[in-house]
Amino acid sequence: ITEKIQGWSKFHISYTGRLTLVQAVFETLHVYWAHIFILPMAIIAKIKQLCRNFLWEGTLHCTKPPLIAWNEIWKAKNKDGLGIKDTKQWNIEAIGKLVLWISSKKDLLWVKWVNGIYLKQCSWMDYMLEFAHGPIRFDPVGFI
Repeated sequence: ITEKIQGWSKFHISYTGRLTLVQAVFETLHVYWAHIFILPMAIIAKIKQLCRNFLWEGTLHCTKPPLIAWNEIWKAKNKDGLGIKDTKQWNIEAIGKLVLWISSKKDLLWVKWVNGIYLKQCSWMDYMLEFAHGPIRFDPVGFI
């Protein structure tokens, strides 16, 4: 992302042009990685910072206050925002889709691999409980 900003900062691009670049290029870069990994908050914050700085000044570093609060920018266009996707929310939704596919055993090669290697014959919820708390053992004597 920083390399692209440095290359584009040589040109005098309008706000509309920078908004289009943020939506078309930066979002597609992080969307790819968000579909594979849960992005750390530090990475998400850095992506937001780079996008914000480029949008307002066309450079890596912002020297003046922004024209609009960044929280307003994340809103959809029909709700008076600029329609830029929230990086954190997008990451949560993308990983959620992967979890849905795994738990529903969708007919995809990688889902079959995950189910065969990690889940074996248990469900996603059983696997997550065991992963979080160790093997689950029921002791009827201690339960009564």
